[in-house]
Amino acid sequence: MTKSVPSMLLDEAAIGVLYTNFENMRQNLVCPGTKSKCKQTGTIRLHGKNESQTPSQPQFRCHKCKGIFNASTMQQLLKNISVSTNTDMDFMDELSIFDSQPEQMNFIIKELQSQRIQLKQHQTQFDELAQLREELTRARQHITDLEETNRQLKEQLKEQSQKEGNILIHDTEFPPLSNRTPLPPSQNSTASKWAQLPRPKYTEQQLSPEKKQRRIAAAARIFQQPSDTHGFQYLYFFSKARMPVGRMRASLRQFGVDNSRVLDIQYPARQTIGLLVHNDFTESILQTLKEAGIHPIDFDPLDPKYVHDPKYSDASQDTRANIAHELQCARALRAIHYIRAPIKYAVARDFQNKGWISIEELKSILATKWRHPDDNANIVQNFQPEEEEDLLMDYEHTRPHLKRTITDRSASPSN
Repeated sequence: MTKSVPSMLLDEAAIGVLYTNFENMRQNLVCPGTKSKCKQTGTIRLHGKNESQTPSQPQFRCHKCKGIFNASTMQQLLKNISVSTNTDMDFMDELSIFDSQPEQMNFIIKELQSQRIQLKQHQTQFDELAQLREELTRARQHITDLEETNRQLKEQLKEQSQKEGNILIHDTEFPPLSNRTPLPPSQNSTASKWAQLPRPKYTEQQLSPEKKQRRIAAAARIFQQPSDTHGFQYLYFFSKARMPVGRMRASLRQFGVDNSRVLDIQYPARQTIGLLVHNDFTESILQTLKEAGIHPIDFDPLDPKYVHDPKYSDASQDTRANIAHELQCARALRAIHYIRAPIKYAVARDFQNKGWISIEELKSILATKWRHPDDNANIVQNFQPEEEEDLLMDYEHTRPHLKRTITDRSASPSN
């Protein structure tokens, strides 16, 4: 076993550098054992410290020849291998040489690294720019080719039109014989025969007898006295889920309900659906639904118990009643905007009589048709219900060219 040769002790900084260099180059270290002539590469390992020295000096050992080397010897070996392999070191290995240099050198090295990264980024961007320029050149060439093709096609079309024009001129010089039947216009004309198709005419024969009878009955109501039950009301039924309005109207149609008589569909509370209908049609709709096993429920939209918002759970009954009234007013006003004229005016008057909309809101709705005085004291008298609008309801709903009202509104979040 080889004994370590006495040498100058290394300080803490030099020992740190020694550890770093040893970890980076230990795979290239050749054992310098003189007695055993080991000469093996990569066999030297760290072998503790010599605690008898101050500061403690690291020791190294070859696991082949069992030779032990002190810190000074290892420092010399690392310097030798650093000189011999200097030409093969990459940029990052070169940085380890400067670990013992002042902080200014480390700052310079970091700046060089940053510049190197930026240079790579610039090179990548330059390559992308060159590729984009090449693609732009090809695109411009393609555009030029397309413009040339378009120009040629226009010239060909112009020449063809001129030839056809000359043929038509020559044909008109010789009028057709009187005993020959003239050709149809679609054959004499250069226009497409599809452009000559007549528009379809909607005649009375296309209406079914049932629809035709309903239209006649609806038109006849204009000349009849209004019923004593004129007005509107919501019919409430149980509903397991809030279906889209389109699907709900499809279900009503399957039950035999005339959707033209259902002006509005809404969900005022959980598991509750409301249908807005005219009073004159209430009995017929209830009878139709009764035959399908559907019965109305007793529901009051102004009842405070239907205010389910948790933030009002501790409120008084009067407060909850006011909130329920506000929610009903909001639903009523929203429903009016989805109903078409002139039915919406009659519905608005009825809702105002029920206290669901205010005088100002009624005035704003009716202002789309009439001018009104600004005197609020006389507004109720000026806006007395005109019964002919109620009678127009069925006629307006049965007109085939009008789109039926479909609302997709659910209850307020407070419900």
